[in-house]
Amino acid sequence: MGSKMFPPQFRSQIEVSRRWRFQQLGSSSYAYGIARSDLLNLLMVNLSGTTNNSRLIAGVKIRRIEMWGISNGSTTQNTGTISVEWLSQFGPSLEISDTAIPSIRPPYLTATPPAQSAASFWSLTGKNESEVLFNVAGSLSGSIMDIFLDVIFYDGESVVNITTTNAGTAGQLYMGTLPGSAPTTFVPVSYYSLG
Repeated sequence: MGSKMFPPQFRSQIEVSRRWRFQQLGSSSYAYGIARSDLLNLLMVNLSGTTNNSRLIAGVKIRRIEMWGISNGSTTQNTGTISVEWLSQFGPSLEISDTAIPSIRPPYLTATPPAQSAASFWSLTGKNESEVLFNVAGSLSGSIMDIFLDVIFYDGESVVNITTTNAGTAGQLYMGTLPGSAPTTFVPVSYYSLG
């Protein structure tokens, strides 16, 4: 991994590329907008055993998304659809979707942010954090979403404190949900979450 892919002001900091896995826990279809702040809040440490947490990520960039629509085990032959829509201020949005019968073949997609889409740029702390990068939608509860990200961790800057719905344990590492504000969301697989 070369530092050339990271913004110049962060090249001396801790950089990683990683896959993050989430599962949708709702009981029906879903549609969420994922903002820059949702990705920046993916890793946090609890500060005092309350809802106060400290963000660990200073910058993030999406490499690609993979999704699977998981069958609910029904014997009916209903179709299921999943989709990712990349948003852009500079041109039309681009939607990638797949429809299939989950009991035969789960719907699957892989999507890379197109050039000039909002997600093709770095998301940095304090820079337009409310901007929605992509919409994710589906008709199958339980869908799996993998997001491949380049991540820059804080290294000496003033960190951002965030408040979560649920209280945590002081010093414990937690992972955020996508989006962070929806009541039924994509939750991290194999990590503690405060969503």
